[in-house]
Amino acid sequence: MKNWKSLLLFASFLVTSFAWSQEMNVKGTVYDTTGTKPVQNALAMAVRMRDSLLLGFTRSDKNGEFELKGFPADTFALTIDHPNFDEKVYYILGHAENKEIVIPSIVMQTEMQDIEEVVIYAYKDPIYYKGDTLVYVADSFATHEGAVVEDLLKKLPGLSVDKDGKITSQGEQISKVLVDGDEFFGSDATIATKNLGADGIAEVQVYEKENEDGIGGSDEKIKVLDLKLKDEAKKGYFGRITGASDFALTPIGSTNEIGTNPFYEGELLLNKFNGSQKISIFALGTNTPRSNFGWGDMKEKL
Repeated sequence: MKNWKSLLLFASFLVTSFAWSQEMNVKGTVYDTTGTKPVQNALAMAVRMRDSLLLGFTRSDKNGEFELKGFPADTFALTIDHPNFDEKVYYILGHAENKEIVIPSIVMQTEMQDIEEVVIYAYKDPIYYKGDTLVYVADSFATHEGAVVEDLLKKLPGLSVDKDGKITSQGEQISKVLVDGDEFFGSDATIATKNLGADGIAEVQVYEKENEDGIGGSDEKIKVLDLKLKDEAKKGYFGRITGASDFALTPIGSTNEIGTNPFYEGELLLNKFNGSQKISIFALGTNTPRSNFGWGDMKEKL
């Protein structure tokens, strides 16, 4: 009986020694962001990965040193935390052959802080190149109140507009005028330049493109002017209404009775923009030869 009790005591000792040998022992030293000054009272915490169980925790001493021990070897996350710094996390695969962990230098990072919205106002050149495209920033060139695009174009260096509304850039004729990359009222460029408000333009871009439509002859490339609208001009309505009338005396000797002969002109241009959708309505009433719409050049645009 005595031998049996001695054997049981020896077996218990072996089991205890084996279990003790499987416990983790983690040591480390915590420093500030310079890596030279020890950090006191930093929290060192071990959390088991498979079930988020807290295995143990402690705090660093005045020398920045800490020691965590007495928990079973397992895969766990070692988190170092301090209110003055951003936390640091190590993932450790603990097992019988990897139960002694020493991290000699744990350098903490400055704590990240949320800040309020920051608005940055940056200077932008009034004229610059974006690849092969010449860009004019429209608001950099002052125009009078109620000015149309044609008035703006006359202010831009290198561009010129003649009395018929034809545009040239660096001496080369502009063959096509686009609004946000699309044609406006067909091929008559003056419909855009004489009726769109200058205050709705963000940029004026000038570039070359392939002459797919055979415009102006056999040239392989043509010069294009693209009017980029401001966001607020892409949604809403704008346009203009004009009208005039006059009276002329009936010439003496005419078969008509003496009196007056009225002349009148009236035109309406209404544009609706909604994102990439552009809808335009125009009307003209006159008993004079005048017309600004270029009826022969217009074509339906969807």
